[in-house]
Amino acid sequence: MKKNGIELSRRTILVGAATVGVAGAGAGIGTSALFSDNEGFVGNELLAGQLDLVVDYFTDHDQGSFDAGAGQGEVNGDGEAEYTYAAEDVKPGDSGTLVFCPKLVDNDGWLWVGSDGVVDYENGRTEPEADVDPSGGGSAGDPNDGAGAGELSDVVEVDLAYCADVSIDGDAVQIGTVVREFDNPDGYSLADLAKDMESGVLLDGDGTGSTADPYPGSPDGDTQTGPCLCVEWTVPTDVGNEIQTDAVAFDFTFAAVQARHNGEPANPFVDIMVGDGFDYGTIQAAVDAASAGDVVGVADGSYSESVTVGTEGLTLTSARGAMPTIEGPGTGSSATVTVTADGVTVDGFEVTNPGGLLGVKVGDGIDDATVCNNLIRDVGPTGSLGVTGIIVGQGDHRNVSIVGNTVEDLFQDDDGSFATLNGILFDADNSSPGTITDVRVERNVLQDLESTTAPLGIVVQHDVASMDIADNVISGLTADNSLGPGSYTTFAQGLSVDSTAITGMRFVGNFVEDVVSEDGFFGEAIKLEPGAAVDGITVAGNDLLSAIGLNNANGGNPTVTAGNNYWGDAGGPLVIVNNDDDGDVPTSGAGNVDLGTVTESAVTENVDFDPSSGPTA
Repeated sequence: MKKNGIELSRRTILVGAATVGVAGAGAGIGTSALFSDNEGFVGNELLAGQLDLVVDYFTDHDQGSFDAGAGQGEVNGDGEAEYTYAAEDVKPGDSGTLVFCPKLVDNDGWLWVGSDGVVDYENGRTEPEADVDPSGGGSAGDPNDGAGAGELSDVVEVDLAYCADVSIDGDAVQIGTVVREFDNPDGYSLADLAKDMESGVLLDGDGTGSTADPYPGSPDGDTQTGPCLCVEWTVPTDVGNEIQTDAVAFDFTFAAVQARHNGEPANPFVDIMVGDGFDYGTIQAAVDAASAGDVVGVADGSYSESVTVGTEGLTLTSARGAMPTIEGPGTGSSATVTVTADGVTVDGFEVTNPGGLLGVKVGDGIDDATVCNNLIRDVGPTGSLGVTGIIVGQGDHRNVSIVGNTVEDLFQDDDGSFATLNGILFDADNSSPGTITDVRVERNVLQDLESTTAPLGIVVQHDVASMDIADNVISGLTADNSLGPGSYTTFAQGLSVDSTAITGMRFVGNFVEDVVSEDGFFGEAIKLEPGAAVDGITVAGNDLLSAIGLNNANGGNPTVTAGNNYWGDAGGPLVIVNNDDDGDVPTSGAGNVDLGTVTESAVTENVDFDPSSGPTA
């Protein structure tokens, strides 16, 4: 047997190559012949098996009276066999279904699905679209044309599930069994799905567990043994003219590798792997070796290093659903992970920096950055500077997404320099704040942030052209000067806005509670600082359950509209004049109240509210 393969041979086995019994017995008197015999094993053979990936697909469009129809087919070709799905004349309220049913012939395999992302087309702008979508333009048919690309991928909502027993009935796809739904958060968009799939998703072979099992083999290309992947899409009816003439193109790619002798398969959508026994032993070495657009996968484990990602379009991701830990240096003002190039994604890591300042930093002026699905914890304390989980640096930024992260267990003490602590910070230069455009801060959890002076959940200091802060959970923010060496007046805020130019900031669907300041001002779910451009802010559909739900500059700003929020009581919030720091606050009209004695959250007089009667988020 050779080390590099199996060498077959026909070997003759000689039996009785020595005397048997009494010498010469049975051989005739006087002869010296020995018994001998030959047994031949001929026709030996090894037959290689196969792993042939076949994918059936089923599609439909539900577009009302528009006759869209349903279709089905099979992809089974060498290389990049393709299918086409095209939905035309899409309008708010339309929906559709895509089902992919993979089959592995003849053997079990690890099955991955990936995507090269989406391409949005503005296709020019109609006159109605131009009224609500001032960005954009450009020539029809150009991808990402104009100052702002089309919005369709961001508004098309998708749900995923493992399913079985799929068929076509007339103009519709029929799904016989939903095996298990994915964790489909509210508002999960086609753009989100494509971004999540850029680094490959390992599918579960039985569709029932939280961990992925190999996909079962099929005896032939017609027999389905594993689950199908169902994608249902819809355009919400509250989407308006901003999507007129827009288009979006997207793709899905399936890849299979054998499961036998392959318990830890390399991700076929990854260009470079980091970890023991892989391409590189450190993340920084792999990042430095990568080319533009590469995907760098990181195996499970702990990596003690600071990582700077300076390669355009690089995706840095965890492998096989693991969450490798990157531990920063714990000294100085550097971050554990710093992004210094456009188009970078940081996905799926536990990021720590005990005794250090920052977790993940998007550098000054960086565009198209995505920080998603990370756990940032154990950052700080530093004593004199603002500890921050995720920071977006100074200057202009476009298309930054901070989605699905958890920021927790941060701590900051204070040496007298009034150091704050931030979960997510958009850090602007006061003299030249820069503008953020098409920024999303969605589905993050910020919890257990403690400071001797001031813990803040989300802080926005840049000017804002368009920004969604949606469906986040902010809780457990505690300001308590007894935690540190000195005595300070404290404050705590779930959202802090200090932007003097805002044309489109939405704070919607968030849940904020347990924001506590022990030694001074009462905790605030939302604080709009003096001079904030409140006319450009929408506050709707949130649960604002701290002592003060919304403080609009202690009455110093123009009135802000905050409709359909829940303030902890069906009757709405308590109206106050300002957030005083002496333990009592003045109420609208006359008198003072200790906010610790009332159940509803409070708002300042310059908040126009139409309260929800119950929780909204």
